[in-house]
Amino acid sequence: MGFRLWPSLKPGDAAPDFDLLDQDGRPHRAGDYRGRWLVLFFYPKDNTPGCVREACRFGDDHQLFKDLGAEIVGISGDAAASHLSFRKTCRLRYDLLSDPERLVRDAWKVPHILRALEGRTTYVVDPQGIVRFVYDQRLKAEQHPARALEFLRQHAAQKENS
Repeated sequence: MGFRLWPSLKPGDAAPDFDLLDQDGRPHRAGDYRGRWLVLFFYPKDNTPGCVREACRFGDDHQLFKDLGAEIVGISGDAAASHLSFRKTCRLRYDLLSDPERLVRDAWKVPHILRALEGRTTYVVDPQGIVRFVYDQRLKAEQHPARALEFLRQHAAQKENS
């Protein structure tokens, strides 16, 4: 687990499976989201400035994502108790999954530098489980929700026009 700057997952790749617990200890599996769009964002750590901005922005835009048929899920290495507190602090209406061993993060090929600087990557997965959009930008946390929303809106407009 050395040095990885860019995600290897690209649009068109099959989304890797996952099986993680949320802030309430409930299991979530990749297959649970088949049949609907999934916005899956990996973030470094609960209650840090960039992560608060990102998570809260996803929360602010939650209904816009729902209106486009998308579920939002956040993943970090933090424990469920930390996620529960973070979710309450930011008044989030979506689940945060705990990946303490970073196995799912690795399966999704989220960039990192020797685990000291964990990446921030957002994936949009279609209802069939195919990655359709990837946004990887560690320092511009607040752009992740906007970019994912923009992709979903463009997709909806293209579908409407065809």
